[in-house]
Amino acid sequence: MSKTSKALVILVVLLFLLLPTTIAVKWVAYAEIYDYFVSRLSDVTGLNLHLIKAAVLLALVPFFYALRLFCSPFSLTKRRIGGTILATMTVAYNIVLYYATKNVMFSRGGVPLRYFALTPEGVKYSDRPGVDPVYGVEFRPVTPSIVRTLRLLE
Repeated sequence: MSKTSKALVILVVLLFLLLPTTIAVKWVAYAEIYDYFVSRLSDVTGLNLHLIKAAVLLALVPFFYALRLFCSPFSLTKRRIGGTILATMTVAYNIVLYYATKNVMFSRGGVPLRYFALTPEGVKYSDRPGVDPVYGVEFRPVTPSIVRTLRLLE
């Protein structure tokens, strides 16, 4: 067998191995992205898991379409459209997540998601520890034992 025919056989074998592997990796990546968003949203929002799965599936269709456009190697117009869709979806995701978690104090695992500070204006909440910029009062984590008191103070 000549070197050319050996190289051709190796190339064909690699092609038959590479194509299914590429398809499998793509579907594994889709599943990982889906699982990430479902678990993250269910953990921080406390919403019904079936509702979250439906919303994530609904949002991933335009996301993957935009990603395909954004990665288009030959069309600047397609890349711009894809980038615009991806940026819009990112902004929309964060705004929806803000409103969905605005009054959520704990994750499903019991981890505090909110911090509070008692100021002369009343109870102020933050999504991270630190200090109130107006009064300099330290934000402390919301605990299960203090939630009722904070609601009454509001």
